[in-house]
Amino acid sequence: MKRFARAVRRGSFSAARAAVNTARSVRYHRGHRKQAMAIVENIARDTGRSLSPTDRKRCDDYAADVLGQRRYAPWLYVYTLFSGKFKEGWIPDNYYGAVVVPRLKGAYGSISNLKPLNTVILGNNGFPDLVSHINGLYYDNARGG
Repeated sequence: MKRFARAVRRGSFSAARAAVNTARSVRYHRGHRKQAMAIVENIARDTGRSLSPTDRKRCDDYAADVLGQRRYAPWLYVYTLFSGKFKEGWIPDNYYGAVVVPRLKGAYGSISNLKPLNTVILGNNGFPDLVSHINGLYYDNARGG
């Protein structure tokens, strides 16, 4: 019985974590869509150009077929409208942030968000970081001049 209760708790935790991650992802991509579409409107207003239905479809198809989701298309609209034509190989901002960076940096991105909490948790500046080890490289706290 205890084993079953433990399994249920683990399952609930996993489900809760999945729900939180889904909510974060939706919010992240919604914000990117809003920003990209505002840029599309600004470019259209300032230049008088608009995205052709053919280019829009190419962006949508490329986002779905190559990148795996249509939610990456809005930044492709921006790039296409800005350059005047669609080009394969573009990496949308939200794809880069959601897929590329985590694969390159691993868990460093989420861990690095905790760095500013050192002084809050410890209650003073008595433990400054002298060096950091990130992705196989060492960094000191020297400031570039």
